[in-house]
Amino acid sequence: MEDFQEKRSQTQFGCIVILVIILAVLAYVALTVVSHYRKSEKATYTPNMTFETTLVRLGSNRYEIPGGIAFIDGRDPGARPPTTLMRIPLWDNPSEIMEVTVMHHGDRVELLAYQETSGGERYAKVRYKGHSGWISERYLDAESSKPIGIRIDE
Repeated sequence: MEDFQEKRSQTQFGCIVILVIILAVLAYVALTVVSHYRKSEKATYTPNMTFETTLVRLGSNRYEIPGGIAFIDGRDPGARPPTTLMRIPLWDNPSEIMEVTVMHHGDRVELLAYQETSGGERYAKVRYKGHSGWISERYLDAESSKPIGIRIDE
């Protein structure tokens, strides 16, 4: 009889532990949703000063870009001689720690979000062929363009 009560007590304790874990996960999810509550605010995003789109403010230096489209632009007309980077990495975050995939000059991307780093550099979160990641805005343009000068394919 004592064995039965001990097993029953252990089972109840296990159920309580599982319930506490489930409640903790639900609380975390609820807090995450609340902290990401989007307060709509009009703003303008102008990568390379070529096009504008409406932004939705997500935080002090982060915005959502609903429905924006851009093209990868690896041209550097200021270089001597002028060059075009043909392969541009898509990064896991604006700190450029891990490469998600490689995009190519002229590829079309969907703009998802925008963020300015503490150093003042602007990054856009994009979706590209099923991948999403971050790219410096200097590699975005409103229109697809042909490469110029020397093509760098690294």
